[in-house]
Amino acid sequence: MFRKLLNVNTAIFTNMRIETNEKGVSCIYVEAKINKKQANRCPICGRKCPGYEKGSNKVRRWRALDIGELILFIETSQARIYCNDYGVQYPSVPWAYEGSRFTKEFDMTVAWLACQLSKKAVAEFLRIDWETVGRCIARARMILSLT
Repeated sequence: MFRKLLNVNTAIFTNMRIETNEKGVSCIYVEAKINKKQANRCPICGRKCPGYEKGSNKVRRWRALDIGELILFIETSQARIYCNDYGVQYPSVPWAYEGSRFTKEFDMTVAWLACQLSKKAVAEFLRIDWETVGRCIARARMILSLT
């Protein structure tokens, strides 16, 4: 189900849990594992890179589009990698653009909504701050200019 929702075929989604955050909003957390072929790739150049830190995986989290009133997050445990060209990086993930804490679909949805509504309306609708709306628009603009 999550592969279809997130349009990601190179990951396996496991261990879903629902928790209530400090604002009283229910959140779904889904663990993701990237397949070995796509793992440990530099987020900038896309090349496969060796690990930089052995055994020090950090849980990273990305916000996805809401499912009704539930906020959806994707989590994965990753150690940093070392790219010969770009140095120490967190590896890329197939569901998010480089440097983003949101899924690709979230970024593009924010950008599309911003073409129709004010930043404030988009921020309230998606439960993010208006500065985040600007960052999502900038990422979408950059990605669309590359295609």
